[in-house]
Amino acid sequence: MKRSHPSERGRGATEESGSTDEDLKRQRLDDEDVSGSSGVEVGSRASEIVRDTETVRSSEADKGSKVVASSAVRGMKARRDCPYLSSVNRFCLDFDFQGICRVSGSKEHVYCCLVCGEFLQGRGWNTPAMTHALSQEHCLYMSLADGRVFCIPDNYEVLDASLEDIKFNLAPTYSAADVAGFRIRELYGRALNGADYIVGLMGLNSINQSTDYANVVIQLLCKAIPFREQLLLCDGAAKDAGAAKDAGAGNDAGAGNDAGAENAVFTKDPLVDNLQKLVKKMFNPRSFKGIASPHEFLQACHLASKKQFTLLKRSDAHQFLVWLINYIDKKTRKNGGCNWCQGKARIESIGDSSITIKSFFCLSLNVPESPLFTSPADTIPEAHLFELLDEYGGNLTGGTTRKSIEELPEYLILHIKRFSRNNFFTEKNPTLIRFPTKDLDLSEYVEPDALLKNPNTRYDLVCNIVHMGSAEGGYYVIYVYNAPSDQWYEVENLRIVPTEPHRVAGAPAYIQMWKRQTSSLLPQR
Repeated sequence: MKRSHPSERGRGATEESGSTDEDLKRQRLDDEDVSGSSGVEVGSRASEIVRDTETVRSSEADKGSKVVASSAVRGMKARRDCPYLSSVNRFCLDFDFQGICRVSGSKEHVYCCLVCGEFLQGRGWNTPAMTHALSQEHCLYMSLADGRVFCIPDNYEVLDASLEDIKFNLAPTYSAADVAGFRIRELYGRALNGADYIVGLMGLNSINQSTDYANVVIQLLCKAIPFREQLLLCDGAAKDAGAAKDAGAGNDAGAGNDAGAENAVFTKDPLVDNLQKLVKKMFNPRSFKGIASPHEFLQACHLASKKQFTLLKRSDAHQFLVWLINYIDKKTRKNGGCNWCQGKARIESIGDSSITIKSFFCLSLNVPESPLFTSPADTIPEAHLFELLDEYGGNLTGGTTRKSIEELPEYLILHIKRFSRNNFFTEKNPTLIRFPTKDLDLSEYVEPDALLKNPNTRYDLVCNIVHMGSAEGGYYVIYVYNAPSDQWYEVENLRIVPTEPHRVAGAPAYIQMWKRQTSSLLPQR
């Protein structure tokens, strides 16, 4: 198709549509030359147009005026009849990774090529996106900031309903009705490759086979309904609304539901913001891939934890969970923090008759010591969960303290302390813990004076994290209960298979999350 010179198209678009100050400001930002992009090779057609543009610039500069290519600095016309829509390739699009230009390394004004999926910067001359468009003849680009689609170098915005699914995959948004539906309906999606997946129970990539400890924690947090609903209803554009307005994106970039405005605090911290984006993608019923990558979230954890949790080294799931919950609680305290899993323990000292009320997010339970010497004929030692909970039954511990539970949270997280470290190595206790999967009654472990504050003390199991293998190595698996379908699933990174409750109860538990029973329309187990 023969194209007219870009400067002629720009003049025509300006006469028809007109431009606002904000549009001009946005275009000037996009037209700035990007350092490091001058070394990119382009075809003969690209070189000819660039030489023509430089000639115009130099001639106008001699007259003392500041000029850039008219097609890029003036207003543009929005079109619905773009001839390049058929070149869009959804199989190449992946928005799970950080939006950084692959040429300049910049995060500003980055666009995604809808033909090959490359992240490139700018729309003006001498920018990586313009160079890529002219050399590869890839003409459609989506802004990672607001989801607007542009044709380069023709310089017009593309308005077409067929692009809405791409915009939704870039930044999924949900209404209150959508989020409420996740509680009671089991939804299935289908990826572009034909694979089916369960919405909200999506497989997660394990980066370098060492981030399974983080994947099981993410799956656990997705089953905490109050927490996940705060993330799903949070308007992801709230943080960028001011910047988008300054850049000429208008009010559309900041548009969102009322819950997004109320929960805008979630977007102020990079880690919580990336967790919110990841959870939204896991509940996306129109996902292109049917899986998600926690790469960007784990990078934020790497920085926030000062390299304690990295992408290249396997860490302990319990340490990561406790650190993450404490971090999120600190950053989102104005919105209630992590009250959904915060309980209180009563510790009474017999010696000085002092009573201390201590808050907890995760209740740690000691496991009985395993036999020092065993033979192949010996069976694996067993203990019941109630034996571990006896520590909080009001009995004397060590002859000096008495522990009990003062306040039970809505979601009770239990940590079964299997690992112990000495001066030489880490040892794993193989004791098998027996437990029910429903109707766990904790009334015996609540302080008698506090029973009125805890009228409901029965819990059902919703998640069970298991560590398989040796203490120094091994891997993590999580068993997840899906309430809408009344089905248990075994999840190991990308592998998700249905399983039976007796297999869950027979697994060597490491971290468990229990949900307090409430009157509900959900199916009863």
